[in-house]
Amino acid sequence: MKLYIENFGISNLVKTLGVLEKYPVHKKYKSEIYSDDGIYNVNNIDLYKCVIKDDDIKKIDNYYNDKSLLIDNSKVTYIKWNQIPYEHIILHTCEFHYLVNNLVNQETSIIFVIIGKKVFDRVYNMEEEIKLNYKDLDLMDFYFEVSDTLDIHHETVKQEINEFLSLLN
Repeated sequence: MKLYIENFGISNLVKTLGVLEKYPVHKKYKSEIYSDDGIYNVNNIDLYKCVIKDDDIKKIDNYYNDKSLLIDNSKVTYIKWNQIPYEHIILHTCEFHYLVNNLVNQETSIIFVIIGKKVFDRVYNMEEEIKLNYKDLDLMDFYFEVSDTLDIHHETVKQEINEFLSLLN
């Protein structure tokens, strides 16, 4: 499940990202293909078509310290695919995953995700990817990622999200 903070824009985030450098980070690189036929992900040498099951966005007003929370329960599944549509564009993205609460248990961890795009004017290599930093990217999105079973109404969860956001103010 993805959690978004209402009215907390990327411009707010860009100014303060340096404070995140002390948090554990995992980078995930993707090549996404967009066409009129759908969205595709390239994983090493395999191609997958994304099937998105949209769900209504739920809003919790004044979730914590006057911040409203938007909850996205949409699901994405991937189907192995064989052919890239002729008309398409490719977007190379990098996701930075920051562990908010130092819990490695999948059911209770809160992960802050920042997604940025990088346009390469040529084929890029893995060495360039390893050196990528959020400063090298055009930021596109950010959200908290939590398990569907996590009780987001629990006071500890609210405090952890709020404390992490306070770093970015």
